[in-house]
Formats: sequence, C-alpha cells, structure tokens
Amino acid sequence: MTCTAAALRQRGAPVTVVFVQNGVLTLRAGARGSQVGRLTAAGVNVLADDFSLRERGIDAREMARGVRATPIVWTTARRRTPTR
Repeated sequence: MTCTAAALRQRGAPVTVVFVQNGVLTLRAGARGSQVGRLTAAGVNVLADDFSLRERGIDAREMARGVRATPIVWTTARRRTPTR
C-alpha cells in the first residue's frame, strides 16, 4: 500500500490514506516497522481516525510528523465526494 500510494502521489494524483482501528498504532512516532514516514515524505495526506486513537489511548502528540487526527465522519463524507 505504501508504494502504491507514494507512486500515485509522485504522478501528481492527490492521495489520502486514512488509518482506523488498530491501524493507528503504526502512526506513533518511532513505531517499529512503520512506513508512515515514506508516505508523508512523498506528500501523501495521512489521517488517523480520532475515535480509534482515543480508544487505544494514543494522544495526537504521540503521532509521527505529518499525521493528522480527524473525525471518521469527515473521512466518510470525503470518500463520497468525487475528486474529478
């Protein structure tokens, strides 16, 4: 997924990756094996579901640089809006 998202972004496509449930665990700064740095360095918009973060006791200040917490309502509404 990381390679695909980064490749699409490098080709000029707007790319947003949303992490939910246990996926948010990989977004903590220094998380072992996390590829989030590659995503943000490529210009991919990386979002974390704020409810998932709260449920796992992760504070927004613990997340890797470039990751933004967002309400899941925003991400589902955005998904339904065509980008073209």
